Amino acid sequence: MVAFFSALEALAASGGIPLNLKVMLEGEEEIGSPSLQEFLQSHRQELACDFCLNTDASILAADQPSLTYALRGLAYFEIHLHGPRSDLHSGLFGGVVDNPANVLARLLGGMIDNQGRITLPGFYDAVRPLDPEERAALARLPQDETWWKEHAGVEALAGEVGYTPTERATARPTLDVNGLHAGFIG
Repeated sequence: MVAFFSALEALAASGGIPLNLKVMLEGEEEIGSPSLQEFLQSHRQELACDFCLNTDASILAADQPSLTYALRGLAYFEIHLHGPRSDLHSGLFGGVVDNPANVLARLLGGMIDNQGRITLPGFYDAVRPLDPEERAALARLPQDETWWKEHAGVEALAGEVGYTPTERATARPTLDVNGLHAGFIG
């Protein structure tokens, strides 16, 4: 935001901004923007415009201008799985009563296959395929497999077979577990 407002300030100081500009700041992104849809609908007239620009994206390098033309969005949910009414000692009940943590691990593990594809029915129905021009543009970026490994600090990459790491990170949908709390952890 500082860079964006600094750019606006520089434009204003050098003769003005040559258009009618509306700026909207939204601070609920990390929790799924629960208020955004209602706000947009109730302020439709004030927010009417010819073009929208989201300046909340990264750049490849300080000397390399970057344009993000799409964002993947977020669908967030929590799963609560309950088992026996009390803690069961694994030495006595292990192998006899299904452990909720094991059930959850099987459930989560089955959501992505060995090819990196998400197995949820209908998951890809609304996913727009990458066209050849987009794939060519993404291939020109300097982020090759080595770059992704170095920046992530890992020895190997994972993901959907048939797509480059850059395509998987920027243009393909993903399914990630961002937290897990199960069983005795004390």
